[in-house]
Amino acid sequence: MFGNKQEKAAQDAAARAEADRLVALPVAELAAAIMPVFGPNGAPTTGGRRIGALQVANWLMSSQPRGASHLKELLGPVREGVQALENAGLVMRTPLGEGSFSLNATRTGEAALADGSVRQHLGLPG
Repeated sequence: MFGNKQEKAAQDAAARAEADRLVALPVAELAAAIMPVFGPNGAPTTGGRRIGALQVANWLMSSQPRGASHLKELLGPVREGVQALENAGLVMRTPLGEGSFSLNATRTGEAALADGSVRQHLGLPG
């Protein structure tokens, strides 16, 4: 009984630490951490599911069993990271109507994922 509470508390603490780490990253570093979401091992997009900021945040926290409780605080930094990816020509927004959009890797972004040059495109050391 107490073990379950302790396990949940430990999972909460780990999720909090990961969310804090992600929020503290410089924008370009966060962008580099985000880019793999658009690769073959990224967020699932079957059934017409679109990738947006919430899906990116969820993917970033997917290793944390209790990470969903920290998604809201990641949305602003994730949007900044996505903007950095857009500015680098790695990601583009596709309008879906009514102010919503989907994010997709550009051909340059796909090539950067394949050859490992995402960090260089973001002006970061390899």
